[in-house]
Amino acid sequence: MSGLSRHTARPMALREHVFQSIADILTTPVGTRVMRCDYGSRLPRLRDAPGNPETVTEVFHESAIAIARWEPRFVLSRVQLKEAEDGHHRIELTGAIGDERVEFELDVEGAAA
Repeated sequence: MSGLSRHTARPMALREHVFQSIADILTTPVGTRVMRCDYGSRLPRLRDAPGNPETVTEVFHESAIAIARWEPRFVLSRVQLKEAEDGHHRIELTGAIGDERVEFELDVEGAAA
């Protein structure tokens, strides 16, 4: 066990807990957490951005910054855009948790602010 599920409060394995944590980080707008105003990422502000090259670069940058700051158990090595439409971005994250190489996809259309 590494942590608890935010939905069921049941124990989760390390890998699943890290994924849950990253999803929370990337979909939480910076400035919305009480007593931790700098927690989260700037990805939610991109929810209405066009799927152009500038937005893609911002998605990569903001993902890397937020993960490096808030989830030290995951070492990010690659962010790949799987889908880009206005207001909706699906990314694939590749990295490592300890010695294990992992990949997962995340919908980053943004959480409501």
